[in-house]
Amino acid sequence: MRIDLPGLLLLALCSCGHEAQQGALSTKPGLQGTLVYETTFPDGTKGLSACTVPGTSTVALSDSWQIGSPSKPALSPDGKTLVFQGREEGKWHLYSYDLTSGEVPVRLMEGNSSDDTDPVFTADGGKILFSKGGQIAEYSLNTKKTKALTFEANATYAEPSVSADGRNILFSYTPESRAQLGILNLETLSSVTLFRDSRTARFSPMFCPDGKFCFVERSGKCAICLAETGKDSFKKVFQAADANYYAPSPACSGWIFFCKATDSGSCLYIGDVGNGTEYPADEFVPGINDAADISGAAFSAEKVSIAEPADGGGGQGSFSGDDTSSDQTLPVLKGKLVWHSYSSYETRDSKIWLYDFDSGTKTELSRSWTGLVNPMNGHFSPDGKYITFMAEGTATGSWDIFLYDLEAGGQPVNLTPSGSYRDEDPKFSFDGARIVFKREGHLAEITVGNRSVKVLSSGNTDTYSMPYYNVEGTRILFGGDSADDSYIGCWDIAASRMTKLYDRAGVAEYYPVTLDAASFYYSAHYSADNRHDQLFKGWFDGRPAVSLAFNSSNADYSDACPAGGGWLILSSTRAGGEGAYDLFIGHESSGVIYSLSRYASQFNTSKNELGASYLPGN
Repeated sequence: MRIDLPGLLLLALCSCGHEAQQGALSTKPGLQGTLVYETTFPDGTKGLSACTVPGTSTVALSDSWQIGSPSKPALSPDGKTLVFQGREEGKWHLYSYDLTSGEVPVRLMEGNSSDDTDPVFTADGGKILFSKGGQIAEYSLNTKKTKALTFEANATYAEPSVSADGRNILFSYTPESRAQLGILNLETLSSVTLFRDSRTARFSPMFCPDGKFCFVERSGKCAICLAETGKDSFKKVFQAADANYYAPSPACSGWIFFCKATDSGSCLYIGDVGNGTEYPADEFVPGINDAADISGAAFSAEKVSIAEPADGGGGQGSFSGDDTSSDQTLPVLKGKLVWHSYSSYETRDSKIWLYDFDSGTKTELSRSWTGLVNPMNGHFSPDGKYITFMAEGTATGSWDIFLYDLEAGGQPVNLTPSGSYRDEDPKFSFDGARIVFKREGHLAEITVGNRSVKVLSSGNTDTYSMPYYNVEGTRILFGGDSADDSYIGCWDIAASRMTKLYDRAGVAEYYPVTLDAASFYYSAHYSADNRHDQLFKGWFDGRPAVSLAFNSSNADYSDACPAGGGWLILSSTRAGGEGAYDLFIGHESSGVIYSLSRYASQFNTSKNELGASYLPGN
């Protein structure tokens, strides 16, 4: 589909409302060529569009493609070939598309079983560098052969960028929880870390033609930095207190494209890396920033004739986010699941249940409990001996944190019997030694051994809820504030400092659940105008979050519970349940989703089934 855009050149303002700014102004470049850009829609799905620069119209390339979330565009030097990543059959694949013919995209490396992402062309256009299953690899367009370039099993490698002479590759890698930068010499296949700092995330490196390079640093807001190979220093070129700068990509000599995100949305800009002058891309393609958020771009100095795309491409049919036609079958679950159910929160009739996948039995744990009412939000200790949960203590008359011994049975122990505090949302640390919880809007933790309580965020004015430890137990994810002002934050325990990770304007974000050392799931509204809950995957280093593939705008998806291998158990109001919230298991990237009733009919009822915690078996 070709979309006509406004013909007036917006010399002062774009939809983001910013003029060219920062530093001594540079003369606007006489930019000409072909531009492909990535848009992110309110539900987190992606799309690709193309235009010539300068120009007044754009072609929506991916509207008819049957490929999930086409993104991360890369253009060949001659501007004719587009390579991008997309999702099919539960995996990320790379695709090649001829802009001049409009024929359907062709999947590269058929039969590949790994996730292939982040493609980039070499300077001669003969090879593609990409991340293959978490390692940097090279694909020859001539021989169709793939060659691995990194072999580190304890870190995830991504976002390669190759120097103009083809000798070195910049990349980001995540050895623990924060992305770092590295450079690889292709002749020796030896690599070194650049600006090593485990406290600061650095990612999205990009070589400039003159041997310098740009990258994104996140310490508070994301800023784009400029560095020179062989030197230990760098400078922040594009930064602002009210904006995040990210996704740098080459434009023309001395200039780069990048995305700038504010409360108004994410727009495409072009900037001078020498002095920080920036112009909205509307000044080259009027109206380009008026539609959905732009989250990345690729540019070639060669101007090509962009054909209307043919229908088709991909193998799953239209990717609506509610698709269950993946070839992934119902996963095998072993171990135990705990969750609660109630008629409504106000009714105060919650019960806690345990299901044993090995024996196929369902037990109401709370049936014989005394000294409490309305128990909910159970969470397993790592060794599976205990659960912690919140309930209203009959002796205290307030919400308290309890510990229940699954092996010994008997009555739960009240861990917070002193005072009439409102104590909620308990979660074990990954070593089982501590329990983090919310006390009157503050973060607090219990040392399980001596049951001592410590309030962590007492000097903070925000309300902190739904805390969850990171894997190392050094930081705590949480949902900050409430209603439409809520955000996902991270509390550094040693430094007693908070950092906001995700904070979309007008959208509630909450209930984070750590997945691994680098990432976590969380819930957020579909958009400011659509309050249906959706599930997202976020990262501790703050890189853009990804909407999980099974989300849809007409149902709620929340309360993520990791189940391994990209699967998660969740609560949803989608069709196929028994009414209200029901338990489902879905795959984060393929979109396949099944009711837990497929395992046993006892799971879902006419009540709300919520707050699942899964303990894997052997």
